[in-house]
Amino acid sequence: KEIRNPFLQKNGEDKAAGENTPELRPSSETTPQRLSMARTPSIEIPEATNLSDGRFSTVRGFSVEEVMAGSQTGSLITATFNEFGQLIVARENGPLMICTDSEQDGKFEEIREYSNLVTNCQGLLPLSGMLFVISDGPEGCGLYRLEDPARRGVMTKAKLLVSFDVTAQEHGPHGITLGPDGRLYVVCGNHGTINRKFSKLSPRQNLYEGDLIPRYEDPAGHANGVKLPAGFVFRTDTQGKDVELFASGMRNVYD
Repeated sequence: KEIRNPFLQKNGEDKAAGENTPELRPSSETTPQRLSMARTPSIEIPEATNLSDGRFSTVRGFSVEEVMAGSQTGSLITATFNEFGQLIVARENGPLMICTDSEQDGKFEEIREYSNLVTNCQGLLPLSGMLFVISDGPEGCGLYRLEDPARRGVMTKAKLLVSFDVTAQEHGPHGITLGPDGRLYVVCGNHGTINRKFSKLSPRQNLYEGDLIPRYEDPAGHANGVKLPAGFVFRTDTQGKDVELFASGMRNVYD
């Protein structure tokens, strides 16, 4: 079917203007037959398999195994592996624990206290024998560097690197990771701020909010009045000297 030029008049008027206009027709590349051939082939989704205890459901090829009893671990917030394959876990309202698979069978036979200097750790990053944590500690909520000066397998020294001011714990600082530039990257929810100014060398600069019409905020009152940077990512060195704002404008990103 011919596609008419919308700029030409109806009933053949201004025919002279349309005489040199090429006739437009659907391309064979866009016919239904050609499009159907280009569709991605259907993907078979494996059937779910219920485990014997009924707690979990997995697809074929995957399984869920208990590696340590809940009576041993207690309520956990987060977990990570260190450089030696040991599992470090953070107990809710409790200390850091370290778990060891001494028999190399995929199950952790030993669990012991790793540090009681910090609690409620939201983020964990083992690095070169140290452990960087986002937690409540001796000087309040912050990014801490834990160390084991005596080499006894227990973190006995805590150094506050960055302090946080948090108005809602679940929307405060969370995950921490090591960036390709060797710096620590930390993500913070929209109810947390750091208790210092960001570096003037920060990649994220000139925060500004402008409203052409009155702002419509949450009728329930959540996060009303929260301004930029809101949820943000900052980066710093392992000494916590320079803190740069890397990204902003998020809500409550965890990791």
